[in-house]
This record gives sequence, structure tokens and C-alpha cells, in this order.
Amino acid sequence: MKFFSALSILLFSLFFACAPDVCNQSTTHKAKIKFYSYGSNPETVYSLDTISVWGLGETVEIYTKKANKDTINLPLRLTNDSSLFVIVSSSVKDTLTIKHTTAHFYISQACGYGYKQDITGIECTKHIVDSVAISNSSLEQNVKENIKLYY
Repeated sequence: MKFFSALSILLFSLFFACAPDVCNQSTTHKAKIKFYSYGSNPETVYSLDTISVWGLGETVEIYTKKANKDTINLPLRLTNDSSLFVIVSSSVKDTLTIKHTTAHFYISQACGYGYKQDITGIECTKHIVDSVAISNSSLEQNVKENIKLYY
């Protein structure tokens, strides 16, 4: 009987010791951009009727004619220090340039390496956009917003 209990403890230990690690952490984060109404109350959230967004450089379509959006999440490039996007709303195009730093760091054996990105500057054409501001420069999970875009 002792043999079977010792054997079961040994097998139990080996099974859980060799179980693969599980990665519950994201290795990259997106820039969260929230739209606001420029005017008498600049903190009024603005919802766009339709929006399309393309990433320049790879010409990646991120959003296609999404309706009633007040927030978008944009992936920043990992290999360059700036990311360019075209935002189309009401058939008017604006170009958004986000300058950033990217550093990689070791998370764990299961997750491997992750990327920490910080926004260092932002520029935007002003065809329909009035102004733009950085509200939180560090891209992190569960951040309310990184960039305020005023319409």
C-alpha cells in the first residue's frame, strides 16, 4: 500500500512539474484613441457616424466603416519609431503620425519577450480633426486612453 501511495505522489509530482507554463499576459498593446468634441465642453465624448482606418507602410486596413465609434485601438509598429495612419470619417481623410519608442523585455518562458512602447510625439492633419493631445504616453493594458482626438 505504501508503494502505491509513494508511486502516486511521484507520478503526481512529475505530471505537474512538467506541465507547460501558460502565458496569460499580452506581449504587445495598442494605442487607445478616444474622440472628443472640440468647443464649449472639450471633454464631451464624440461618436463618429462612420470611420475607416488604414495603417500606412504596410497598408493594413484596421477598421472598415465602423459605425458610432468613440474609441479606436491602433497597433504601433515594432520595427520603426513612428506609425502612420489614415483616418477617414464623412469622406474626409486625416493622417495621424504617432512617434514612439519600442523596447523589448523578457516576460517568462511561456510568454517569451514582450514590447513596451511609449508615445513621444503626435502629429495630425487638420481636415476634419481640430486638434490632438497625448493623455497617457505609455501603452499598457487596461488604460483608459492614450490619445485624445478632438473633432
